[in-house]
Amino acid sequence: MRVSEIIDMLSAGVDSPAILTNQAAPRPPYPYIGVTETSPFQPGPRSIKNVPEPTDIKQVASQQATMTLSVTAYGSDFAATMELAQKAHDWFSFTGYQALKEAGYVVASIGDIDNRDTLLVDDYERRRGFDVVLRFVHTQERTVEEVKKVKGKMNNLPFEAEKG
Repeated sequence: MRVSEIIDMLSAGVDSPAILTNQAAPRPPYPYIGVTETSPFQPGPRSIKNVPEPTDIKQVASQQATMTLSVTAYGSDFAATMELAQKAHDWFSFTGYQALKEAGYVVASIGDIDNRDTLLVDDYERRRGFDVVLRFVHTQERTVEEVKKVKGKMNNLPFEAEKG
């Protein structure tokens, strides 16, 4: 799944616009949510399974990877921005559980909502936000060709063996 799909689910879940930040695109009117991928892929422990095929071997590697998203509510008013940040936090921590699960994600950890206000020219843009870590299964596959012929030396004598 792509982060844009998570953003779309979040937007529907909190009934407010949500966008991927750090993009050259127009911003929606206040209040809205901005999502930044701070760590899009953090690998986890890997396991590899060999799956016998009729002639070759398929190897499947899987790992429980994580991604970290920074979620910020933007607005011009403290109350509306805080309310939207709380809705987003609630969505990740509880109400969006099923939607995330169906998409292959689970919330591994979620931070506190904190103040992220910034001064824009002569007034403050109100920002409240938190970081969330999502865990997902990342899989890779490859096919290893079957060994059909072996050549080598045994006791300093050359040998050759074929399957069959």
